Amino acid sequence: PALVADAPKLAIGSTEGLRQLYLNIVTAGKAEKIITVIELISPTNKIGRGNNEYRQKQQEILRTDAHLLEIDLLRMGLP
Repeated sequence: PALVADAPKLAIGSTEGLRQLYLNIVTAGKAEKIITVIELISPTNKIGRGNNEYRQKQQEILRTDAHLLEIDLLRMGLP
């Protein structure tokens, strides 16, 4: 008989106190310039007010010459 896994579940109690994880890669030298922003998407980036704030930050980065790399390992919300 075949084994069937239960559907994955994500339980989020509170998003307060969660850190927003990102990494800025800059050029070397005196005039540091951000060339890449790596964002690890958190639950607060994907829901509610935090999503609006993240979308605004995303647009600000995309208006520059920097690259934006988003890592979204969450199985909730819109990608």
